[in-house]
Amino acid sequence: MGLLLLRLVLAMGVIGSGSERLMAGLGAADVWGGVVNAMVGVIVVAGGALTAIGYLTPLVASVVAFVGTGGLATRVWTLGSAAIVADGVHALMLEMAIAIALVMLGPGGYSVDALRFGRREIVIPPRISPDP
Repeated sequence: MGLLLLRLVLAMGVIGSGSERLMAGLGAADVWGGVVNAMVGVIVVAGGALTAIGYLTPLVASVVAFVGTGGLATRVWTLGSAAIVADGVHALMLEMAIAIALVMLGPGGYSVDALRFGRREIVIPPRISPDP
């Protein structure tokens, strides 16, 4: 249930930021900048939806973390040291941390991946004691 909660929290944040970027791209005066913003927004929203249902979670979460790293680098590039206190930077860093955690932990039992590939079970072999 904890991994489901992590996936849903990440999906809500990612879908929200991706839809903002998509709307900004659709309403932009600069055509190429608007197209790039809209394309990134669509990718981010799709990644959030796939994360919510738990489909290809390690791959999708790594793409979300990569796009988040690009967004953070863009803000640091444009704002400089003021990016640390800028709006949305802390949320972006939190989303990146959750995405990296999902890459390492996997989707969990309540996901499409668990239905497709089965639940993972870790079997620890019994400890063999040395002969006396």
